[in-house]
Amino acid sequence: MFHDLPDAKEYPDYYQAIKTPASFSCVRERIDDRLYNNAAEFMTDMELIFENAKFYNEKGSQIHDDAALLQVTYIDSVLVYKLVASLRESISYSGYCSYYPLPLQRNEYSY
Repeated sequence: MFHDLPDAKEYPDYYQAIKTPASFSCVRERIDDRLYNNAAEFMTDMELIFENAKFYNEKGSQIHDDAALLQVTYIDSVLVYKLVASLRESISYSGYCSYYPLPLQRNEYSY
């Protein structure tokens, strides 16, 4: 669903409505080709995938709802990564072991 861009023949209006199409395969290709200069560029493309899907698809549709859920999950993952990186950096600078695994809490959204 988000892996590839929509077929232009099947969804011609998509390319009129969406000015900057994006998909996971496009992001993968940019990673493989080393086209991202920094993490912010990667994060912008990831957000674009979800925003495009939510813009084009009707609210309440399966694709819109999946995009919204994936977007929240992605944002949460980025925030957790930044928090852990920040904690590891502060622990490292404070003289403790540079690797300090943090326990993960499970909840109803955990796998």
